[in-house]
Amino acid sequence: MFAFNVSYADPTGTVSGDSAALIQNDIAGAMRWLGRYIQGLGSLEVVATTASQGSSSFLAEAGPDAFGVISRLPSGGFLQQPGPAYELSTSRDPNGTGTDFHVTINSDRMSQFWFDPTPDDLSDRPPSSQTDFEGVMVHEIMHALGFTGNRQLDGSFFDADRSPYDQAMRLDANLGWVYDSEAVRAANNGNPITIDSTHGEGSRWYHLAVSNDLMFWAASPGIRRGISDVDLAILHDNGIQSVTPDAGNNVWFGSTGADGMVGREGDDHLYGLSGNDRLDGWQGNDLIDGGDGFDTSAFASSRAQFTISGSTGNRAVQDSTGIEGRDTLRHVEVLQFADKTLFDLAGSDATVARLYSAAFARAPDAAGLSVQIDALHAGLSPLNLSQNFLGSAEFVARYGANPTDNAYVTALYSNVLGRVPDGGGFAVQMDALAHGLSRAQLLLNFGESPENQAKVSADWLLV
Repeated sequence: MFAFNVSYADPTGTVSGDSAALIQNDIAGAMRWLGRYIQGLGSLEVVATTASQGSSSFLAEAGPDAFGVISRLPSGGFLQQPGPAYELSTSRDPNGTGTDFHVTINSDRMSQFWFDPTPDDLSDRPPSSQTDFEGVMVHEIMHALGFTGNRQLDGSFFDADRSPYDQAMRLDANLGWVYDSEAVRAANNGNPITIDSTHGEGSRWYHLAVSNDLMFWAASPGIRRGISDVDLAILHDNGIQSVTPDAGNNVWFGSTGADGMVGREGDDHLYGLSGNDRLDGWQGNDLIDGGDGFDTSAFASSRAQFTISGSTGNRAVQDSTGIEGRDTLRHVEVLQFADKTLFDLAGSDATVARLYSAAFARAPDAAGLSVQIDALHAGLSPLNLSQNFLGSAEFVARYGANPTDNAYVTALYSNVLGRVPDGGGFAVQMDALAHGLSRAQLLLNFGESPENQAKVSADWLLV
């Protein structure tokens, strides 16, 4: 949550006292609605007014009354955060003692609104002929917090300054104009989100082109749109911090570093983004997206209590008792149960993991494998890493500093096949070493053998 103050004035004189109270209460309710998902420092000062704009004009509009400078851009302009977002993330108010953002409500369309007498009860719905005023206010507040920038109607910019939203806009060859960021891709199944690039002043660029989203360019009567994960991802891109999960249904975005978060009782959506994250859903039916990095999700009970389905990078984990629910895991490499750790890897990542079985006759430890995969992603090849295994302290302690070819090949057979070599197979491997095959390549070959792949897949590597 965050602190705020809402004031409302009606210079048109067309709003009754009772309606004015409802308007102010619903705007405050909209702020609290957002406060279920975001938190911050400072205190936001909101001024709402009614103005006559004509019956064919907008329902309402809002925007920040100042911007805070984040950094200088190569173009010579500045990356500027909307003032309310800047204050929430830094506690510094770029507008000083002035208001942080304004909301203007069109008095000529006031009859089209449904004012919620219980704004904190989000189960209410407006009548089929009226538009949810509180939802419109959340929409407008989102403009002040992040859905705003410096682009003109024709697509050009007023000057060299940009907002975070401006920086994330691009023209996609297939989708048209989109908003594209790591957080939005996490929230939108790996895809950017399309934005409105066709409608008029006040709509184009800073609305989404998704008809069921709260930030769609047009309001619809009779429905109450919720705040989507994509909406919150865009606020995250503006530096606004997610609330720490509580017993409710939470949406949480991590940082570019190593994050740790527990979702608690609700049906939570946890997005780790970059970094090696530890994300635990706990109770509820949770969505856990590790993003980039080597990510872990832990479960309190034993492996036998859970059913795992799906494919690499996209798993469903079902608790048979129902206590921990059914979790969807995306881009999570380590599944840690009370009695066993499983790894969800493919390609070269899995190749490196299988080296542990071939070299040491054991499953990887999560911390060590994280180091190896980080090195792989930094540019080392599986063969480079295989050579590193041969020089490791564990290898030397197990086999000696310089084991004979005979001892080395015998150890590989024991580790992978669980037996002494057969005469023919042993001769083939010894001959390969004698004719120039490196020990690192032989270790890699044993690691990728059908026997080793079957062995680890039956034990600790998900397939």
